[in-house]
Amino acid sequence: MKKIYSLLLAALLVNFSSFAQHSWSSYGDRLNSSVNTIVPDTGNIFYIGGSFTTIGTDSIGGIAKWNGTKFSKLGLKGITGSEVVAMIKFNGGIVAAGNFSRIDTTACNNIGYWDGLKWNPMGDGLDYTGATTVSTLIVYDSNLYAAGTFSTSGNNTVSNIAKWNGSSWLGLGSGVNGTIRTMCVYNGDLYVAGTFTTAGSTSVHNIARWDGSSWHDLDGGLEYTGATTVSTLHAFNGNLYAGGNFTTAGGEIAGPVAAWDGIEWSDIGGGLDYTGATTVSTLCIHDFNGQLIAEVQYRPISDTTVFLYHIQSWNDTAWSQLDAKTNFPIHALQVVDGSLFAGGDFSQIASDSVFFLAQWATSSIRSMLFAGTNTEEINGTADLYPNPVKDQLFFRSTKGSAGYSIIVSDLLGRAICRKTSENGSFSFKDEHLKAGVYIYRICDSSGNTVKQGKIHFE
Repeated sequence: MKKIYSLLLAALLVNFSSFAQHSWSSYGDRLNSSVNTIVPDTGNIFYIGGSFTTIGTDSIGGIAKWNGTKFSKLGLKGITGSEVVAMIKFNGGIVAAGNFSRIDTTACNNIGYWDGLKWNPMGDGLDYTGATTVSTLIVYDSNLYAAGTFSTSGNNTVSNIAKWNGSSWLGLGSGVNGTIRTMCVYNGDLYVAGTFTTAGSTSVHNIARWDGSSWHDLDGGLEYTGATTVSTLHAFNGNLYAGGNFTTAGGEIAGPVAAWDGIEWSDIGGGLDYTGATTVSTLCIHDFNGQLIAEVQYRPISDTTVFLYHIQSWNDTAWSQLDAKTNFPIHALQVVDGSLFAGGDFSQIASDSVFFLAQWATSSIRSMLFAGTNTEEINGTADLYPNPVKDQLFFRSTKGSAGYSIIVSDLLGRAICRKTSENGSFSFKDEHLKAGVYIYRICDSSGNTVKQGKIHFE
């Protein structure tokens, strides 16, 4: 057993070294399909939405909450429809939107509200004769706005953008004449972008500013000879950054990322060139650790039928690759409790298999999943023993043993088993755990982590 243990430990350490080199890792149990949106809550609690229907062995459709130890449902069932595209915290709950007719047992016309106990419809929802998609949500001036591809809400005309008044959806003037893919608040105004040429009665170029009462152009906007799409907006360090499929900004050569300072556009996309490929589009942008992070799409010159996807970072001077490329797009970048998360269609980052949701860990920012590498007491006295484990693992606490649970994960963050303590002991005889090093997390009856660390099984 010692020889086998040594070999397995060596293999695990090799895998861990590979993770440390590549920096991206899986998070929690494996999803079976895409993540489109990630919404932070408090601490390391967050929500995800997408097209997934299972997480690990659990049936979870389209919406899930990470409660500190695992993903769980919001309600009894998921969505009835194709996917959740956008989510946001609002009025103490969560708003989810996309392409669906129901959430749980509640009829929700492409958008619904979770109040902490149940899902609720939001008026008549948002409709379009065809494939309705609510692509983006934002809170502006304490009000909730939804945008995407839709035309009506009940009897109200809401041309691709609408404001929630607490009981119904209202249009913003005459709206825009095309799809809105992203929104952002910058310098006190609401900015929307996508593929459209008019906002209200104003001629615009795929991006517009709403000041609370009227629409405005942005110095000629963003254009491309073909189908221009602005995919992402993000306010950072005094500028509004736009990414997408465009080659000019304000009439000057720029793209696929440009910065708006409130008066004029400037190009920051030159460094996104990739040897042997043409830059096609920037899919999403977020800031992390003092830099902009972007997912960029390329088309190889040698084969224009395929796409490449690279993660890039901008430090106000130059672009550089963030350690990896993905085999399919990233749709969401978000910071949760000091860690950067990515969600999308991907199943590989660098040479590692990472499915649909990934976490970035650096030497200066501790990965939440790998926090257990060093034993950490969080709240009160709790302990697992013996360590190393031979046959049976025991638990003790100064606050009693009942109601506590333990989650054991491998070094890639995949949950291996979960147990709840009733009499102070956890038996792993039936789990067939292989010899090696694992990460454990002890949680109280409310799901709060009280201790985490590293444990050896012989």
